[in-house]
Amino acid sequence: MKKSDNPLDIITGIRYYLLEKSIDHIYAPSPNTFHVEEIVDLKRMGFTLEKSNYIVLLMTKKGLETLKAIEIIARALRIPQSNIYYLGLKDKHATTKQYLFIKTNILRKEIPERLYDSRIELQRVGYVKRKPNRKFLLGNRFKILVCGKNIVNELKEILSEITAHGLPNYYGYQRFGVRRPNSHILGKYIVLKRYDLFVGELLSSIYSYEDRDEILHRCSKSFPGKRFLYENMFNSVLKLFKNNIYKKRLVPLLLEAYLSYLFNELLNTLIESCGWKCLEKTYPMASCRDAHKYYRDVISVENLSYSMLKHLTCWRRPGIMVPRDISIYMSNNNTVLEFTLGVGEYASIVLREIFKNKYMLY
Repeated sequence: MKKSDNPLDIITGIRYYLLEKSIDHIYAPSPNTFHVEEIVDLKRMGFTLEKSNYIVLLMTKKGLETLKAIEIIARALRIPQSNIYYLGLKDKHATTKQYLFIKTNILRKEIPERLYDSRIELQRVGYVKRKPNRKFLLGNRFKILVCGKNIVNELKEILSEITAHGLPNYYGYQRFGVRRPNSHILGKYIVLKRYDLFVGELLSSIYSYEDRDEILHRCSKSFPGKRFLYENMFNSVLKLFKNNIYKKRLVPLLLEAYLSYLFNELLNTLIESCGWKCLEKTYPMASCRDAHKYYRDVISVENLSYSMLKHLTCWRRPGIMVPRDISIYMSNNNTVLEFTLGVGEYASIVLREIFKNKYMLY
């Protein structure tokens, strides 16, 4: 076991590694080196080639966030974004394949196969009878390429340790934001109803992964009255929380990011108290009715009370994750690693364990 000194790990509560050893190679995911394919139980959804309630599309995208891709598709099809169903968010800096579902009776246009400068491809797969729901999502298959280097033996050695012991089932960096890892901080301020702090964090905080031009653009914006940024934006943020679209989509994401951070901190306290063996259970989120017996120390450090969290969504999550169906081989002078993870498990946690601080996030 090894404790991380990576600032991003500290911010997001991803504190421990399983192993001391790592592969001495810089790995940065990109659409050419990081591939994800969603695994969905279409059969249980009532899949058919005959026309039925929902049309099924397989979307392949490169270098785009899922929500941005859906926005583009909705505009092209002239339908509301809310009518396009998806089962999970996929990485921006990757080539990803995932399923989209649209009610058959609302489509008025033919679905194009290619959109947005070839960064989005749509393949009509068939139809399903049942309404899309995350319970039909089985997991994801990952394919990682390490270009121009043979690290097959080193990978096999590390992956054998990982499969033998498992990794803490941390929520990965994407849950919190990479360039600005503060989604959970914003979520906490919503819980506290401290919208002044929310605005300050949103507009003023600067993180090391941010692009310099983005920082300058945000900090140099001018507003009427020449007052401080957060003063000018305060009323706008209050309006944001009253807007139905943001209330349904953005606010829940931020609140869930905070619950995810609390879960990461719970795993840390478990590891510190009794080691890896304590992870071999399923644990509740801090919002669940029985959470108090697990989160006492975490809640105390956060200066919260359970009454502040009890109205939030409750779900449970295994404390440990183990990659499955692992394949490691050479192809065209590149090392290829393939593995499958379950729903809600993050490949970034596996890659972080393999490359340690040489896992470069974009």
